[in-house]
Amino acid sequence: MTVTPVVLVAAGTTALAAGLVVYAVFPPARSLASRINPYLRPSGTTPPSPTGAGPLAAVFGPMLRSLAISVGPVLSQTSQSEKITELRQAGW
Repeated sequence: MTVTPVVLVAAGTTALAAGLVVYAVFPPARSLASRINPYLRPSGTTPPSPTGAGPLAAVFGPMLRSLAISVGPVLSQTSQSEKITELRQAGW
């Protein structure tokens, strides 16, 4: 059985139609919409980037920022007085 170009075009069109129907019926959640929608726009338009960074920073930035906020206190096990001393020594 060989796959002809007509079969490939038909399969691609069917997949695109199914994807558009799913997107219309079940739009992405608000928390994901800001990350997904820039990739769904036509490539001729440049989506506004909230931070001025590229698409990787827009997609992975919030996750990495959240990870840094949650891991930071665990990695920094210094006491309050040690932090104050370090800040004074740094010129604050």
